Amino acid sequence: MPSRFRLPGLIAATHTPTDNLGGLNLEAVAVQARHLVKHGVAGVFIAGTTGESHSFTVAERQALTEQWTAVAKDLPLKVVVHVGSNCLGDAQALARHAEQCGAAAISA
Repeated sequence: MPSRFRLPGLIAATHTPTDNLGGLNLEAVAVQARHLVKHGVAGVFIAGTTGESHSFTVAERQALTEQWTAVAKDLPLKVVVHVGSNCLGDAQALARHAEQCGAAAISA
């Protein structure tokens, strides 16, 4: 019998941190992550779950995934990556990248 995939606990849909010019603020990810863990959050749902995914390029979304998965390796925090896109090829590339980075799951 196959095992069930589970993400127990609260999974927070985080906003993508930006700077004053609208670019990614990747330094903020570690601050967000520590804050969420401190308050008992078990995982994060990143890269567009609050609607901003269409505002970022594939490269920016991949950079965000890389940052979150790197930060989460040292914390009790699972990372779920939003890979949805109007372009199937982009969604597939984002999904492959999230898997390579060690994301716990993807969503579209």
